[in-house]
Amino acid sequence: MIERSRLVRLSPVGQRVVFHRSLRPARRLLIAPNLSHPPHARPIADERGRRTRCWSACVVFAVLLPTGVEGQQRDSTPQMGLGASSALTAHVGVGQIKHATLGTEVGAALDLGSIASKRVRFSLGVDYLAMTIDRPDSLGFREKGAGYVFTAFADLSVIPSLRRRVSPYGGVGFGVDAVGTTISNEQIGALYNTNVLDVHGQLGAFYRLTPHTRLSIEARATGARVVRRIGVRLGYTWLYNGLP
Repeated sequence: MIERSRLVRLSPVGQRVVFHRSLRPARRLLIAPNLSHPPHARPIADERGRRTRCWSACVVFAVLLPTGVEGQQRDSTPQMGLGASSALTAHVGVGQIKHATLGTEVGAALDLGSIASKRVRFSLGVDYLAMTIDRPDSLGFREKGAGYVFTAFADLSVIPSLRRRVSPYGGVGFGVDAVGTTISNEQIGALYNTNVLDVHGQLGAFYRLTPHTRLSIEARATGARVVRRIGVRLGYTWLYNGLP
């Protein structure tokens, strides 16, 4: 409720009376709602608090992460990769596939470190097997010619110990075989001019020659389409980078 009132003031010029009207609220007790925390203020405050805590955690993590990484690099050595490479092996041997003579093979493998344990070694290698293919086609005409299998492989081997005079080992792996032949017969050529995947397993033993060299003998069986084979290898291994 609004009430009117008149105010009389003296003007400094001519002593004229000037009336001013003003509106003054009636004297009533009004209970206003508590506006110190509007309904929408708490969610906003909570959201700002969460953002503040999140940014604080990010800053602390960013400050501590380099220190932790540096400490890990100082305290640990690489387990995989060229930096962890510890052995180089060259081998020669013999192998045979179905419908072919016993062939000769040569190859090499590079150790690239360990997985989970120093006794479990990972390596990559290549191998070349040359032989003579002698087989008939579907019409009974016998064809004979040179053939080869070039393989790029990955091996996982378990070596209990390299400090003994004789150290047995075993492993499994897979590879990609590039197969070829000089036989011009279309049917046989379609079989032996191809690329196939293989899986293989090997058993062998190292014989210590010097603290950093080993002689190895290995038997390997390989399963693959067309060129399933078995072979025996004689290898020479050079150890470095703290192995054994």
